[in-house]
Amino acid sequence: MPEALVQFDAVTFAHAGCLPTVCALSLSCLSGQTTVLVGRSGAGKSTLLKLVNRLLLPTAGEVRVQGRNTRDWDAIRLRRRVGYVMQDVGLFPHMSVEDNVSVVPRLEGWEPARVAARTTELLDLVGLPPATYASRLPSELSGGQRQRVGLARALAVDPPILLMDEPFGALDPITRHEVRESFVQVQRHLGTLVILVTHDINEAFRLGDRIGVMEAGRLIAYGSRDEIAAAVDPRVRALVALHADQPGRPA
Repeated sequence: MPEALVQFDAVTFAHAGCLPTVCALSLSCLSGQTTVLVGRSGAGKSTLLKLVNRLLLPTAGEVRVQGRNTRDWDAIRLRRRVGYVMQDVGLFPHMSVEDNVSVVPRLEGWEPARVAARTTELLDLVGLPPATYASRLPSELSGGQRQRVGLARALAVDPPILLMDEPFGALDPITRHEVRESFVQVQRHLGTLVILVTHDINEAFRLGDRIGVMEAGRLIAYGSRDEIAAAVDPRVRALVALHADQPGRPA
């Protein structure tokens, strides 16, 4: 049976003096699966990601990573166990592609030969042949290529968990499709638990083994693609109606 690598147990989060952005949410995310959280801006999706890698701590309830409360993790150790890919990739502009990908392995004290082998492996995996791209600077790459480097960097020390916050949102439609399909192949190869945030229901249906629909900080639906497509909650139905594969809508 797949292991629950990330668990939210009645989690609430609120900034001081503000209404909660996450409300009494419970959820288990299993190894080897891609869990996609979908909903409009402000629904609390990105807050959930930050609770996983301890950028935030819950106001109430408990977040567990690999069975351990995030409050009990050393923050640095936890973040090196959890890859993180953002929409704004955040590559170091003065460093080559190779150096960007190898940052965390070098911080972890890996031997140079191991670092080089892992960097080569990952660049090949994300479709950026090292002979062509390893020495380039981020400014010499397209948006889609930078996103692929960001994915390779997040996977550099083979983390069991990968968080992705609107990772394809800034790309044009054609590049978005290409990078998204590349991600699908990488995830199938590695079997990493992925928790991905998007506002795009089409992306959720394409990528998610499990899909969670969020609204106003609450998880209002959670299940497989078929279960979400068959949901009767009118809020979920309104979102599903935007899916391009629905009858009468263009693909």
